[in-house]
Amino acid sequence: MSDESSRPAELRLASFSDVESLTDLRFEWDQPGMSPAEDERANFARRFARWWQEAESRSACAVAEVDGQLIGAAWLLIHERVPNPSHFDRAAGDIQSVYVRPAYRRAGIGRGLVRVLLAEGQRRAISRFTVESNDHALRLYQEEGFVSSRLRLERTPIHGSL
Repeated sequence: MSDESSRPAELRLASFSDVESLTDLRFEWDQPGMSPAEDERANFARRFARWWQEAESRSACAVAEVDGQLIGAAWLLIHERVPNPSHFDRAAGDIQSVYVRPAYRRAGIGRGLVRVLLAEGQRRAISRFTVESNDHALRLYQEEGFVSSRLRLERTPIHGSL
């Protein structure tokens, strides 16, 4: 573990002023080790900022920061659920795109980001959380109370069909 990765990370909800740093993290997560062309980055940054403005009321982003630099992020996307007579306002949240820069991994930052999102979801009265995991993060989610559901089904669209 390097000196920089041993510094404590500040965990917080992101604000729109973080959009440039979040753009860089999204590229790192999607295209590790590659530097985008400036016009490609600028185009994505504009589109990403517009998306976030439109999705602000139905999303939350948690970030981890060390010395003023974002080193991790995670998203919560929120959607309404069909009302019940006993609980009219219902919502569910899906945790997505949890990313921590490699030098800072295995220090509990990913878990901290997930906890920030779970707390924000509870504040917003979310009744159900979901997440899709890889093998490396499965234990983290299980330790945070997520369980596999044998009832959840998934269908990937087949080219040319509905």
